[in-house]
Amino acid sequence: MFAVVEVIPEKLRVKVGQFQIPFGIKHEDHNMLMRAGYNLGSNRRDVGVQFGGTVGNAFYSLSLVNGRSQFLRSSGTSADANQHKSVAMMLGTQMHAIRGGVSGYLNKPGNFESPSLREMRLAAFVTTALKRLMLEGELNLGGEFAPGQSIGFDLDAETGDIRSLGYYLGATTRVISETNVGVRYEWFDPDRRVAGDTQQRVVLQGEYRFLPNASLDIWYWLNIADKARPEIIDDPVRKRQLQGSDQLILMGSFWF
Repeated sequence: MFAVVEVIPEKLRVKVGQFQIPFGIKHEDHNMLMRAGYNLGSNRRDVGVQFGGTVGNAFYSLSLVNGRSQFLRSSGTSADANQHKSVAMMLGTQMHAIRGGVSGYLNKPGNFESPSLREMRLAAFVTTALKRLMLEGELNLGGEFAPGQSIGFDLDAETGDIRSLGYYLGATTRVISETNVGVRYEWFDPDRRVAGDTQQRVVLQGEYRFLPNASLDIWYWLNIADKARPEIIDDPVRKRQLQGSDQLILMGSFWF
């Protein structure tokens, strides 16, 4: 539940409550490789306050939220001790048919006996519409830093500050009235120091809007195995994560 107050029409809105953290291009598919890898998918909600709006051709948002501890996630519990504070920002512009911008997310660790690392996530994104065709792309990178350690942007795979890297490219077109089809290629390396853990996926998507406020969606995930992935992995969980599972997803959406 959240509440939105229009402080200055269009230019400043304040949202208070529990909401999805804005990051990159908004997608309904919360299991996108990068979104799931960074725990910033459409299925994630956090409690806090958000400021946002549009000024001319520019749009912006700033979110201050409780945050979620990496320590808590790795321990398999969803509890939030309210010790972790996070900040997320987005800044971009709309110029005719082209929309682009940058997003950032920084998590502050709590005061556990074994404190978690600070998490930094950055994204650059762009979309463009050409008649019935829409093209989009996004580049993500991330790093983890110990409390008190400065945040850097060294891209060296072995010693650099940027530990994860990913991108996706997508295209969507309208084939007949109220029916869209699309294809997306996703690539994500959760830890650049580890060979064979790169995840790749081709996503086929279809959408049919049978009512002005309702649609049926279908996704098909075609995972591509990393050729450097070890053939024998003793840990079944890690094996499933690295190999990926092809899936067919059906979803109905209604909005009011």
